[in-house]
Amino acid sequence: MMTRQANTERDAVAWAQFWEDEGSDAHVVNSEADAQALRAVWRPFLEGGLSSGGRCRILDVACGNAVVAEQAVSIAAEHGGAQHAICCDYSEAAVRAAVRRLDGASVSGIVADAARLPVPDQSLDIVVSQYGVEYAGATAFAELARVVAPGGAVQAIVHRVGGVIDRRCQDDEALLLATLDSGVFKSFMTLLKIRHKAAQAGLEPAAAKPASARFARSVERVETARDAAGLGAARSHVARLLTDLGRVATNPLAYRLDEMEQWVEGQRHALRGFANRMQSMSRAARDEGQVAILADFFREGGLSGVSVASFDPAHHRLSAGWILRGHR
Repeated sequence: MMTRQANTERDAVAWAQFWEDEGSDAHVVNSEADAQALRAVWRPFLEGGLSSGGRCRILDVACGNAVVAEQAVSIAAEHGGAQHAICCDYSEAAVRAAVRRLDGASVSGIVADAARLPVPDQSLDIVVSQYGVEYAGATAFAELARVVAPGGAVQAIVHRVGGVIDRRCQDDEALLLATLDSGVFKSFMTLLKIRHKAAQAGLEPAAAKPASARFARSVERVETARDAAGLGAARSHVARLLTDLGRVATNPLAYRLDEMEQWVEGQRHALRGFANRMQSMSRAARDEGQVAILADFFREGGLSGVSVASFDPAHHRLSAGWILRGHR
């Protein structure tokens, strides 16, 4: 069994790879309806802190691609207020992307663990986190409370055990692991090597027929797992992978073996990283009892009006998370 520290380090590597290579929020925001539902939750909270038009200091914790900070900056501009947004994430690549996203606004970035924010006590007017701070553990919620200034407020949207995102992550993880375990990469490389050797020996492509059949069977295993999976990001990823494998397998002599070996290893690495991210999202999810403990950290940090609500977008049958709020 992996320790909490080992899980945290593995998760950090997986998410750093994600933000370096991809940097989208497709695992969470699967449609425009998802994005609209999230914006609808954030708008009244942000309006409450920004409508006065005064100076406002905003912290987006575990910011990812900073969609919440971006919405806050936009609302502040609507009311003519001065604001400064701080985007904080464990991933340096995410922070760089967030600052670029908010180009033109008053913004700064911090690379830090959400459980140890390098921010003075009670120094921020609005503190937000969307599907992020929970990855740092329960004590990170005490940090959120610590940095809220008098008159300020905090809101966090948190992953929920058994919710639509948790289920999607489990489906995606199962498909990714099934693909890795299918033998498709091994049979693919075996086929390519046999075809290259046959060509060098002047043999007909039919010499690779058994290897071709093994590759076809492994592809069928992946297709079966793909068809059983939900319509998540992993399904699209695996579909593209199968298309690429099939294109090379139909004309293997057009590709160098050493380049294909490097490509296959890169694809394996990408699938493992993707699966690790799905596992980390499931580990971050909280049930009703666990989210009550998170709310207690807000109260112990001196916040008032602490509440927990279920985030239930109308277009989903299942809940999409928890909404925690508090103010000082």
